[in-house]
Amino acid sequence: MYIFRVLGLVFYQTAAGRCPVQDYLEGQTDVDRALILAKVQAFCEEFPSLVTVSVKPLRGKIWEIRVAGARGAQHRLLYFIALKDLVVLHVFTKKSRKIPARELQQAERRFKEMTT
Repeated sequence: MYIFRVLGLVFYQTAAGRCPVQDYLEGQTDVDRALILAKVQAFCEEFPSLVTVSVKPLRGKIWEIRVAGARGAQHRLLYFIALKDLVVLHVFTKKSRKIPARELQQAERRFKEMTT
């Protein structure tokens, strides 16, 4: 796993132990994976005074980290903060101006699963 200074990093896992966020990262090019992980590391080191990381509130306690990938790809990590952990619920490549409803709904389902 990855080690960061201020916040710990937790990826959502299914009941069967599968980690969709890790699967997504492994499916990216080396360049995009490095860019995404660099933003996550910067987030964890800078929190709560984020300087180099672009974030946006989405709904409730779910926020997004914006990552510009190689060749124009736009990656979005949907997360929440739990105590001293950055919990990444869902990650996807954004292909339209708005976040697709299904992507946000997926993060909301995972958030409920982890917090109830």
